[in-house]
Amino acid sequence: MDVVQTLKNGNTTYDEAMNKYFTQWYVRYREGYSGTRARLLTNVGLMSVGLEQQKYFEFFNPKNPLSPLNVFGPYAKVKVRIQSTSFIKPNVALVRYTKEVERGSDKPQVSHWAATITFRYSGSPMSEKDRGVNPLGFLVMEYRNDPDVLAPVGSEIVKRTSPLSPRAVRSSLPVRVLPCPPSWPPRRWCSHEDRHDTNAGHRTAGPAAAHADVG
Repeated sequence: MDVVQTLKNGNTTYDEAMNKYFTQWYVRYREGYSGTRARLLTNVGLMSVGLEQQKYFEFFNPKNPLSPLNVFGPYAKVKVRIQSTSFIKPNVALVRYTKEVERGSDKPQVSHWAATITFRYSGSPMSEKDRGVNPLGFLVMEYRNDPDVLAPVGSEIVKRTSPLSPRAVRSSLPVRVLPCPPSWPPRRWCSHEDRHDTNAGHRTAGPAAAHADVG
């Protein structure tokens, strides 16, 4: 059952619908994987503050053995299917979803996850192109992803491991280190949040150096 708390400003229906829309798409962008990975990288950057940009960049970097580029390679796909979205607080969403990993004709591997997302909206300047992706300035302040302990009995739950631990790479998975894609790191990731919004509470050097078009 999808339980939603009332938001403070009283525009419950509209605000909840918009918050669900953006949090769900953020999870799809951040946890999904396909041949359009450049678009996923760009969209996650546009919808994250500097610290979360940096965390995602470090995870996706091909030097990380657990990077999707190495674990899934050029042919596998990861589909994200949203199960429910509720609100712990007006600006903290809990998105339950499944990941379906497809490798050729093999049976998809399904796992259950729960993402906790702290977010807000920013009025910082954006280009017209970026505004087309993120029209309301939705920004994720903090992101946490955990195996869903409330998943149905008998479903596959992936044991959580450190994203930078080589020991987490299972030997049964074909791991192929791929060459870096063009313009890596993706320097286009938005630095408007770090430059113009003092409410972000922090600055990072990584995304500021990551600002070229990747898609």
